[in-house]
Parts: sequence; structure tokens; C-alpha cells
Amino acid sequence: SEAIDGIKVHYLPVYYDNHLGFGQRIKAFGKFVYHACKLIPKLEKPDVCYAMSTPLTVGLIALWVKVRLHIPYYFEIGDLWPAAPIQMGFIRNRLVKQMLYALERKIYQDADKIIAMSPGIRDHVEAVVPNKDVYLIPNMSDCSFFQMECKEESHEILFDVKDTFVVTYMGAAGRANHLEYLLDAAISCQTQRA
Repeated sequence: SEAIDGIKVHYLPVYYDNHLGFGQRIKAFGKFVYHACKLIPKLEKPDVCYAMSTPLTVGLIALWVKVRLHIPYYFEIGDLWPAAPIQMGFIRNRLVKQMLYALERKIYQDADKIIAMSPGIRDHVEAVVPNKDVYLIPNMSDCSFFQMECKEESHEILFDVKDTFVVTYMGAAGRANHLEYLLDAAISCQTQRA
């Protein structure tokens, strides 16, 4: 563990990388749940657990904390699980889907507060647990920080973009992010420019 900006951060011995396959990721998620549930009782008891998904298995830790240690939890949802891996075709088994949707409902139902990171996520959660209040705190960009500015000459030389219009994509570039849309836009721009 170490202190970062006055916050004590604990690290768990779980390897995770975006290059892991689906089965390896599931194994890593399970290891994370196991190690977290082992560590938490050794820490000073908090007033509340703030659990952030994804993956949905983080909710297992929050449920365990609530039942075993009597600590309420707030659940923040940044991506919809299990909907995302099901829609991407990673999970096809009907029984597994039912179990995961039941787990999702249980995690939302038992949360003391639910925080959604987008209007679409909020709408989904409200459909799953209509009796719960869902707070919306959308992901956003700091528009005062991300401004158009003149290119630095050293960057123009480094990236060979002198006198060129440059668009930068600074998001994730995985399968779920539909990077093909960006590639299609780039191809369209080149075609129209020619």
C-alpha cells in the first residue's frame, strides 16, 4: 500500500491487462474479489463502501461488505454489465445470462445509492430496479482544459504534420469502443480531400 494525495491505496496481487482473453479476464475478476474480501476486514472499518464497476463482480465485494461487515455501499456504474459482454457475444449461455442479470438486479437493489455515469446507464438501471433512486454524474471532458491551440513546432516535426489539420482521439481503442467509426471517418475525410 502507499499514500497518494493523502489517500491510502492498497494493491492486490492480480494481473490484468487489456490483452487478456475473456476467460483470463473472468479469472482475474474472481481473484480480485477473493483478495479484496480477504483484505477488507483487516482495514479500519469505513462508514461506507464506494464500489465502482466495471466489472459487475465488483458488486460481489460490495454485497459481501454489506452482509458480513454491515457496511452500506454506493454503487457507481460506468459500463453496463452483463449487457456489454452479452451484446458483444462473449456470453451466449442462456442460464449464465439469467444468473448475471439476477446478480445485476441484486447488486442494484441492495445498494444504498446508485450512481450512473451516463443518461443511458441511468435509464437502464431505472428499468431494472424502478423502485430505486439513481443519481446521474455523467462522464465529461474539462472543456476549459481541452482547447484548440497552435501546434508546437517540435511536435509538427516529430509527427510530420506541418501544415496539416490534425484530429486526436484520446479514448479507449478496444472492441467495445467501435473504433471502426473513427477509421470510417478518417477514410471519408481522405476520400473527400482527394
